[in-house]
Order: sequence, then C-alpha cells, then structure tokens
Amino acid sequence: LQYLYLDDNDLTGTIPNTIKALTNLKAMWISNNQLTGNEFGKGFRSLKQLETLYFQGNDITGITESNICPLKSENGGQLIDLTADCNITGQDTDGNNIFKVRCHCCTECF
Repeated sequence: LQYLYLDDNDLTGTIPNTIKALTNLKAMWISNNQLTGNEFGKGFRSLKQLETLYFQGNDITGITESNICPLKSENGGQLIDLTADCNITGQDTDGNNIFKVRCHCCTECF
C-alpha cells in the first residue's frame, strides 16, 4: 500500500501504532474525521517513504514533533507536505500561546 486516502470518512478513535507496518506508504490523507489522541504519530517513525501527510480537521491534540518531524526531508526523510491543526487557538492565563497541535515542521497550519 502506497497511498491511503481516508479524508471525510467520519473515522473515530486513535490511529493504531500498527500503522508502522505500512512501510511503503508514500501518502496519507486522514483529514476531516473525528480522530483523537494526544501523542499523534507514535507509529509513524518507521514510515521512511512517507512524502505527504494531511491530518487537519480532527480532534488530535498535543505535540507531534518528535514523532513526525524526523520524517521531514530536511531531516533526512522523504516527507515534504505536512498539514495539521497547528494554528494558535488562544492563550493561557500567563499569556502563552496555546496550540491544538504543536508542529514546528508543518508546511501548512489550519
């Protein structure tokens, strides 16, 4: 399997760590579902061929950097296009920015 298109399918729950078995995966679109989780991408580090990953429009929160950013092309991986819900969603009581997903290596934030 090289291309997995699951946008707009009302998927729920978390992405299982068994995703790491899809080592030939080049592109994955999982946007606009109801996926959850706060440590997104745990199983993604073995997806060395991944070039495109779109996962915005879900209920995923937290930090993805340690799991996803090593796959970026500037880090020796193949990943070029990476989109997520990483825009600022507000500020905490100390004035610090709050992000739904923290992703400094995303190519586009929603």
